Amino acid sequence: MEIARIVNELSELQEMRKNNEEKKIVFTSGCFDLLHYGHMCHLKESRELGDFLIVAVNSDASIKRLKGNSKPILSEKERISILQTLRYVDAVFLFDEDDVCNYFDIIKPDFFTIGAESAIIFSREIDVAKMVGSKVHIIKRIDNVSSTNIIEKIRGNQL
Repeated sequence: MEIARIVNELSELQEMRKNNEEKKIVFTSGCFDLLHYGHMCHLKESRELGDFLIVAVNSDASIKRLKGNSKPILSEKERISILQTLRYVDAVFLFDEDDVCNYFDIIKPDFFTIGAESAIIFSREIDVAKMVGSKVHIIKRIDNVSSTNIIEKIRGNQL
């Protein structure tokens, strides 16, 4: 099995989409800090919708803007490297914006997957995905599985 391709330039995303035109492309995004069971379920369910999964990963700076200075725990380089090795992931790239709306026109995914808790916060992403013709698939959250819960458990503050 090959490891996922790390995409560094927008032109690479465009080329990737062009080269995989016959495949069903699935697109998802997230912080993926302290990779856990919930993340794995999200990625697996996403991949099962199509033939090629592209994952956008929040940069360290965008996570700090969204979640505060205590996050991320793992650096963007570490998070990308971990995701790159997962069998569900075909391509991964880093983004610095607060959402992935700018990438829908480039990727033109057949499906966009988003976690149920994020669907409320990032409803604009859902709207933009639909505008480019993507089907939106909302993935249910696994109860009490999150990076925050893991951190609290380690600290001894069970949630």
